[in-house]
Amino acid sequence: VLFCLLAGLIGYFTARRLLDERLAALAACMMLVCQRCWEYAMCGLPQMLMLFLFSAAAHTLVRAIEAKHLHRSPLAWLSATAVLFGLLALTHGLTIWMFAGTLIFAVFAFRPMGRDAAIMAVIFLAIYAPWMARNYQVCGTPVGLGWYSGLHLLRGTESELMRTLDVSLSGL
Repeated sequence: VLFCLLAGLIGYFTARRLLDERLAALAACMMLVCQRCWEYAMCGLPQMLMLFLFSAAAHTLVRAIEAKHLHRSPLAWLSATAVLFGLLALTHGLTIWMFAGTLIFAVFAFRPMGRDAAIMAVIFLAIYAPWMARNYQVCGTPVGLGWYSGLHLLRGTESELMRTLDVSLSGL
């Protein structure tokens, strides 16, 4: 529940920077009265942690863009964004795709072209690489065993596969 409230607060501050005070308050209130949001907050799954980390990453990215327009270095804000995306990737590996999109944005949005994105990638990898090393040590692949769930596309689901096996009990 704490992460839900913190995500709403960060969303308010981000919307206040991008829009106006009334619209930011409305958006934060709409999030806090959303039934689905409270269902996720009460179930104990990592969705609220992920929402908090993503909201914080979006806020730091907005601050980096503001720093660029004020002719200040956005590197501190972009580094914080990379740290938050690294933590987000530790929460769920599919969020790496969101970070990839952020890197593509950073390549074109910040000058010199590619330098800040490369720094962000190094910070992200410094956070995520120990988990990949652990996966490799435990199961032999750096990405873990979750990719096996996609094998049903080749041979069908587990239940379909078990139904098609020709089991012979003659040896018993």
